[in-house]
This record gives sequence, C-alpha cells and structure tokens, in this order.
Amino acid sequence: WSSDVCSSDLDYAYYYDLAVRHAEVIDEFICVADSIKQQLIQLLPHRRADINYSRIPVPDLISKAHHNNPSKIAFVGRCEVSKGYLLLPQIAEELIDQNLHFEWGIFGQLNNDARNVKWPDQASISFFGEIENEKLIKELANYDYILVPSLAEGMPIAIVESMKLGIIPIANNIGGGVQEIIKNEQTGFLIDKNNIIEYVNCLKFLDYNPIIKEKIKENAKQLANQLFEPNNNTLLIENIRSEEHTSELQSRQ
Repeated sequence: WSSDVCSSDLDYAYYYDLAVRHAEVIDEFICVADSIKQQLIQLLPHRRADINYSRIPVPDLISKAHHNNPSKIAFVGRCEVSKGYLLLPQIAEELIDQNLHFEWGIFGQLNNDARNVKWPDQASISFFGEIENEKLIKELANYDYILVPSLAEGMPIAIVESMKLGIIPIANNIGGGVQEIIKNEQTGFLIDKNNIIEYVNCLKFLDYNPIIKEKIKENAKQLANQLFEPNNNTLLIENIRSEEHTSELQSRQ
C-alpha cells in the first residue's frame, strides 16, 4: 500500500507533478485541503475514488493569557519572496509612520535575499531563526498576531497551531487551506493582494478594539480545535488505510 499526502505545506505545482508522475504506484491520495483534492481530481479524473480529503491531526495546545503592550506580531516560515517576507519591513515602516507600536518576532531561516532586507531603524524586532517546534510553540504563545503574506499555501500548519494558541491570523487572501480556516473578520483576516495598508489598518483596528480582538481570538481557537482535533483526524486517516486494505483482501477472494 502506498499513499501520497498532497501539499501539506505549500500549494505549488511541484507537488501535483509528483502525484501525477507517480500515480501508477500510488493506491490512495490523501489531501490536506479540499481545494487540493479538487485540483488533483482535475489532474487525475480517473482516480477520483482514490483521492481523499483528510485534515491533518494537530496536537492540542494550551493558550496563554497575556496582555502585551505593545502587541506582538509573529512571522513563521522561510524568509523568502514566496512567503511574502519582503513585505514585512514595509508593513513595519507604515506602522511606525502612523505612530503605531508593535514588536516583531521572525521565526524562520533567512536566505541570502532576506539577509539584505533592511528593516526600519525604529522597528522592535527579534530574529529567532529556525528552531525546534517545541520551542517555537512556547515562544508563539506570547504573541497576539501571526502574519501570513505567502503567495501560495496548501494547509499552513503554522496558522493552525497559532489559532490553537489564541493568535489571530492575518493572511494574504489566496486559495488553498487558508480559505478553510480563516473566516474573514470572524477567525482572522484575509488581505486582498497583500495590500500593505490593509495589513496596517487591520492591526490598528484590532489593537483599538480589545473586545473584538478577544472575540476573534476565541473564535480562532474554537475553529482550530474543532477542525484539527488530533485523535479524530488520526482515526480518519487510519480508516482510509483500513478501507483500502479491506478492499484489497476482498478482491483477492
């Protein structure tokens, strides 16, 4: 039995190409977002019955009550163009121009292009580099917002983990799993075409409206815990394997 978990992080053509190229030796496909499933069905219509949608099991996380002043913004991922990293200093500069004070935490490896990116001198920023997930979760628990200006995403686990911690996601309005977990103005915010002013206005609105901010945090936690419950989601994936194995035995009888 073989499987292909499609695009658990980035919704790039590369991952679909892998699935199509090796389709003959793959019995079942497991897609972590419905949009990925639909795209794969278009590429492999004759394998529709073998293409499954199953959400990733994400461990339960304990959110941490805090009242940051100033509020803290996190970025998690590779610091490169495809992840939208180059927008962050521009957002920081606009916040400073509007006399809005935030602290930044950058969690991810800096590539050569990212090292040359200049942040505003007045920006309060900490670079954590690429750290193990246990430490990342511990640090993230102190943050208020996570910015996701990616150009493409499959089902970004960083958003799910952040939501479980009570962190509000503010993301580029793209396809993929982002649409499934961020309900605009309910569990987070979707920014059209990575508009810098929209990011700033969103952060400003939330910081000036603490009651709304707390409500969205709670909504985010509830949705993430509901959709990405680890035990149920693991069982669903195991059932795909079990059903395939049963079908195989029956075909041999």
